[in-house]
Formats: sequence, structure tokens, C-alpha cells
Amino acid sequence: MKILIVEDEPLIARSLKKLLEKKGCTVTWEPSGNEAIEIIKKEDFDRIICDLMLQDVSGFDVIEDSK
Repeated sequence: MKILIVEDEPLIARSLKKLLEKKGCTVTWEPSGNEAIEIIKKEDFDRIICDLMLQDVSGFDVIEDSK
């Protein structure tokens, strides 16, 4: 399973990434909402885990703009 984590807190992101990789997932981490939108438009992910309170845009914006 290919998963994108959009999280601006490195400790949270690294912990999630490590846990999911132990379960056999391929994980990409992006701390920027705007950069995540660009990645989502270029690549397909099975799941996206997105923080709602990012530094640059909200998590809702990431999901809406990536459609």
C-alpha cells in the first residue's frame, strides 16, 4: 500500500512513517501542504494521512485542491 503523510510536525510524521513501514507500506512524507498538493497531482496513493492544521494551508485545502 502506498501512503502519503502530510504532517508538519517531524516527530509525529517519523513515528507514523516508521509504524506504517513496519506493516509493509511504502510511505512518502511531505511537511508542506502546497508541496503535498503537487505530489498528489503527479502520483497515485492508496491512502493520504493529512494533518488539518498545517503551516502553509489547511488539510482541507490539501484534499480539495488535489482533486
